[in-house]
Amino acid sequence: MGFDPAALLRILDEHGVAFVVIGHAAAILRGSPTVTNDIDVTPERDIDNAERLFEALASTNARRPVAGLPPVDWPAVDERDFLGWGAVSYATDHGPIDIVPYPKALGGYEDLVPRAELFDIGGRRVLVAALDDVIESKEQLGRPKDRSQLPALYATRDVQRRLEKE
Repeated sequence: MGFDPAALLRILDEHGVAFVVIGHAAAILRGSPTVTNDIDVTPERDIDNAERLFEALASTNARRPVAGLPPVDWPAVDERDFLGWGAVSYATDHGPIDIVPYPKALGGYEDLVPRAELFDIGGRRVLVAALDDVIESKEQLGRPKDRSQLPALYATRDVQRRLEKE
């Protein structure tokens, strides 16, 4: 199946998962004229939300990709994946999703929410990280793929700031 981020977000919302869309998907929703092949989310870190997140991901046949193994042998999502709240990547029926509890330079869910905004995505209201937060995280990560996205993100922010002044 192809990449369907709206379906992934709908499933998380249907299961009552508290989360903020971050990363490049957030930048695109904020107007960046680029593309992505996965979605990154920062969940609220508590046991009830972890249970809802597990159920949501399990409903998408989520599996953790392992280099050198065929997809059929990838381990399925496991409730223990969220015990230490480290970043975890999954392949799902609707495409890749990364669970990133502590985005670089941004803290966690509680830190992102005050600056995030609700967006209507596929009929669902979803919190999306502020563009400045996405930029800050990508600057701090400093990976080649993140650095290559920064010019488009800066340009998007500049256009938005000019429009706000008009």
